[in-house]
Amino acid sequence: MNGPASGDERVLSGLNSSALFSKDKINIASNLDEKSVDLLFNDLYRCVDSLTAFELSLGLRFVHSRQILQDAMTQLQERYSDLTAGHNPTAEEKIYFPSSSDAKNHVGKIVGPRGSSIRRLEETYRCFVRVRGKGSVKDAKIEAQLRGVAGYEHLNDDLHIRVEAVGMGAKVRVRACTEAIYKMIFDDGTSRDGNGTRTNVYRGVNHNRFEV
Repeated sequence: MNGPASGDERVLSGLNSSALFSKDKINIASNLDEKSVDLLFNDLYRCVDSLTAFELSLGLRFVHSRQILQDAMTQLQERYSDLTAGHNPTAEEKIYFPSSSDAKNHVGKIVGPRGSSIRRLEETYRCFVRVRGKGSVKDAKIEAQLRGVAGYEHLNDDLHIRVEAVGMGAKVRVRACTEAIYKMIFDDGTSRDGNGTRTNVYRGVNHNRFEV
C-alpha cells in the first residue's frame, strides 16, 4: 500500500491541472505571442499564490515546486523580452477613498511606520505605490503652492492611491497589489459613514482591471 504523498507531490498534483504544466516540467512554446505570454503569466502567478498559501498553512517550504515555478518564470521572461523589444507595457490602477475623516487613517495603514508597509507592497508585487490627490502632501500650505505646478496635476484629483507596474505581467501585478491594499483597509469592500451606514468605497475598482 502506498504511503501518503509528500508535500511536494501534493503541490505538484495541483499545479499539473494548469495548462502550463506537464508532469513535473514546464514547457513554454517559442511561438507564443505577447497576449498569450501575459495569460500564461497570470496562470503562473496564481500557481505561485496558491503554493504560498499552502506553505503558510503547513508552515513548510516546498523547494522543488518553487524551482519549477522559477524555471517557468525565467522562460516566460526570456520570451517576453523578445516580444516586447522596443516597448514596455504598463498598467495602472487608482484606489479612491470615501470623503470622510477616515481617509487619512486609511492612507496611514497603507504607508505604515516610516513607509514600511508601502515598501513591502512594492517589493512583493513589483509595483510603484504612491499616495496622490488632495491631502497627499503633509503640509497644506506647501500643497497649495504646488497645485497648478507641472508634475503635480494629481493634486486636483481626490485623495487616492496609485498603483503602477511596468513589464511582463504588469496588469496581473497591479491587480494583485490593488486587491492586497483593499484587504489591508476594508474587510468586505465597504466602510461606515458618519451615521454608521455601510457605503461602497470601491470607486474605480474596475478601472484597467485584467480579466482572464
